Amino acid sequence: MTPNAEACGGFFCNRTPVSQTGEQIIFTVDSGADTVRADIQIQYQGLAEDFAWLLPLTDAPLAIETGSTRAFQWLDGRTRPQFSLRREEDGNCREPSIENSPQSQSADASVAFDSDAGTDVTVLQQSAVGPYDSVVLESESPSDVRTWLEQNGYQVTSRMIEAVTPYISKGDVLLALKLQKN
Repeated sequence: MTPNAEACGGFFCNRTPVSQTGEQIIFTVDSGADTVRADIQIQYQGLAEDFAWLLPLTDAPLAIETGSTRAFQWLDGRTRPQFSLRREEDGNCREPSIENSPQSQSADASVAFDSDAGTDVTVLQQSAVGPYDSVVLESESPSDVRTWLEQNGYQVTSRMIEAVTPYISKGDVLLALKLQKN
């Protein structure tokens, strides 16, 4: 039997959908302090001004800060699969076509959170963290969360709210991040 898997977050975009192309997370558990540190690296395709991320958490975080990519680089260098190409020709083979063209785009981002959006949503924390504006939300109402997100520039669909409803129902908080302007 396959165990259940739960989502760990999602993109709630300003105008157009953003495609998450990769995610790496390093969890560090400190049993003595009863804390978990999550270092998260996200890769996405789309305009920087459209980047917004929503992450359910069991409790409001003690700290939100940007980190270094060194841990991910170190770990990647030691765990990345290694491949080698062995070529044999038997006279009937075509030359393989390998294409590798990463694309990146960037644009100015316009971000601001309205902590008094007229809903039953409590803003527990709000701060600038590196290039991000972050806010931690708490509510018992998925529809109020949706209203708050929409009033603060997130593009929200019913499917997205359905995805976070179980977390809201069990009392989790939501961490929302947007890239700051420039």
